[in-house]
Amino acid sequence: MPATGGRWQVSTKGGVQPQWRSDGEELYFIAPDKRLMAAEMKVAGSGLEVREPVALVQTRVTGLQGNPHGWQYFATPNGHASSS
Repeated sequence: MPATGGRWQVSTKGGVQPQWRSDGEELYFIAPDKRLMAAEMKVAGSGLEVREPVALVQTRVTGLQGNPHGWQYFATPNGHASSS
């Protein structure tokens, strides 16, 4: 995403471990209920259009408040998310 200095809310319920899709048009994150979520983003003028996040899959992620082992999933170059 281009740096605009703006801030946009993506989730109303929170989330951790955010990662961008390689083209920068979708943000993945783990919701508090451990579902892997995806929110599409589009640059709209000087702002950002954020679509409502959708659940992709239920995970077994642990340590939602801070994982000492790092990321528990990764976004692949083809736009998919995979657990580690």
